[in-house]
Order: sequence, then C-alpha cells, then structure tokens
Amino acid sequence: MPGGAPTAEQVLIKIPPKELVISVFASLEMLLVLVGLVPPYVIYALIVGPWNMLPALVPALLAVGAVYVRGIGKQWNYQLLKSPSGLRISRGLTQLSSYSIPAKRIQAIEISQPLIWRVLGIYKVRAGIIGSGGEKAEDAEGHVLLPVGSWDEVVMLLRELWPHAWFGDVQLQHVSRSARWFHPFARPFMGWGYNSMFFVVKHGWWFRKYCIVPHSKVQAYQLRRGPFDRRLNTAKLGSKTPEHEVEPSISGIPIADAQRAFADLSGLLMHNEGKLI
Repeated sequence: MPGGAPTAEQVLIKIPPKELVISVFASLEMLLVLVGLVPPYVIYALIVGPWNMLPALVPALLAVGAVYVRGIGKQWNYQLLKSPSGLRISRGLTQLSSYSIPAKRIQAIEISQPLIWRVLGIYKVRAGIIGSGGEKAEDAEGHVLLPVGSWDEVVMLLRELWPHAWFGDVQLQHVSRSARWFHPFARPFMGWGYNSMFFVVKHGWWFRKYCIVPHSKVQAYQLRRGPFDRRLNTAKLGSKTPEHEVEPSISGIPIADAQRAFADLSGLLMHNEGKLI
C-alpha cells in the first residue's frame, strides 16, 4: 500500500555453521583430495621417514585447507529470505554477499546428493537463472540456491518457487536395459518422466541428481540418436532453456517411448508457453 510500511523479509532457511562444515568435509571433492594425497604421502613417509616428509606435507595441507576455508567462508551466515521482489540470498564471513532472485527468472532446478550426503540426509540445490541481475549470480556460487539442507528445507524452497505444482507428482520411468552399455553402474538409478507441468530426470549412482524444468521455461525439447543409439534402438531426450546451467537430459530411452514422449512434450510446450507456475 502506498505510504505504508515496507513488507518485512521472512527468513526461510538459515544454515548452522556446524552443518555447513560437515557438508564440506563430507563432500565428494574432499574424498577425492584424500584419495589423491594420502597414499603418495604415506609411501613417501615410509621411504624418507615421517619427520623428513613434513616440509612437503605442510604446504600441501595449508593449500588444501585454504581452499576449503575460502569455500566455507563464502557460504557462512547463509540465509534464504522471502522478500516482496522474490527470494533473497545473504551469505559471507569476511565479505557479506546479498542479492535477490525473482522466482520467474529461475529456469530449472538441480537437486544433488553425493554418496556420503545420502547417509547424512542432506542435499544441495542449484538453479539455472536467466538475467539474475548482479555479478554475484553470474559465477558458480550465484547458481547455488541452497548449499546444504535437509529434504524438508528443499521442499520449502521449491514450494516457494512453484507454489501451485510439485515435481514429486511426476511418475518416473526406467531407461532401457540397453542403457547399461552407456551407464553400467548408474542405469538402475536412472529415471525420467513428465506431467502437465514438469519434465524431470534422475540419474547418478555415486552422485545422485534430480533435474527439474517446467514446460513454461523450455525453449525446445530435443530427441537425438547417435550411432550407438541406432544400434541399441534407443534415443536421448533433453530440454533446452535460455540458461544452460541446468538442462535435464537422459539417454538410453527405448526409441518408441522417446518418440511418444517427444510428441507429448512438444504439445505441452505449446500449451504452457508464457504460463507462470
């Protein structure tokens, strides 16, 4: 109302420091660092002795530690707030970063969960954001809507973005058994589906991901077949959005199912053009 008091912001999610630190040290990157660093240094210590290896070990530990401290510092004091202009993210330890992301500019969502995170029950949410209006949203950190959170917090975030629809209503189908030639380990965990509002893809064995895009945000759906697809009678189905950070696609779909889905999705694309969820 003109002349009235401005609407107060509402804190939707606030990440405790302990949860942020645990998520970083339980990340896939940390596991890869340990696998890459520990065995060579153990072998080196056995050859030259534990004390003689300190001059080589200390700089490596300081370099790795600096990277993770910087990463934690960027997400420190993280808050997701609901403001009249949309969602606003505030975070940072030594330098506070704050910017707004109108929900209508979010093109697609990716929910990811590495193997260790599945044990802890935590998730990360990234977004494809078009014209997000600020330098901070142009780098990799700017696409992260939720660096770590519980499933309830993920649901809360998505309900704010899409209050009138829920991607969990989409019934996922399995890919063809022939897809084991493309994804020998991940095939049992791959799925895809769509309804009148969303196209959803699930994939990943070690690094589980859900990619969700509303039909109203899609520029075009694509059906592709490479040489191996033609031999295995499968196809790849995917979407194209104005922002390429998150674009759901999946391979190994039986060709008959892929052609039928492509026709349905093309019709849904025209039906949902210009609509807001």
